[in-house]
Amino acid sequence: MLGKLGDMAGMLKKAREMQSNMGKAQEELAAMEVRGVSGCGNVEVAATCDLCVTRVSIKNECAATGDAGIIEAAVLDAVNNALDEAKMKAKEKMGELTGGFDLPGITS
Repeated sequence: MLGKLGDMAGMLKKAREMQSNMGKAQEELAAMEVRGVSGCGNVEVAATCDLCVTRVSIKNECAATGDAGIIEAAVLDAVNNALDEAKMKAKEKMGELTGGFDLPGITS
């Protein structure tokens, strides 16, 4: 009986360590910034790897078109590129902690 309790205590200790490591990794991801650029190169978006957009830059020549549709499409493209990059970095980081296992809700 004590052997099983010892195993359980060891598992709980490992779970607490993993939880602590996950917290540290999430803090690192929140501080890590990636960039996405529109296909035309006129819009750049920065985002953190916890999926927060932090900056949008629109080149003057894009803004000067005055065409809201073009600007909207370029911003959307750059945002999606930045968020895709952020998700990839987050998945890599969390994969280091989970040993490559895909845990639902951890690397979505």
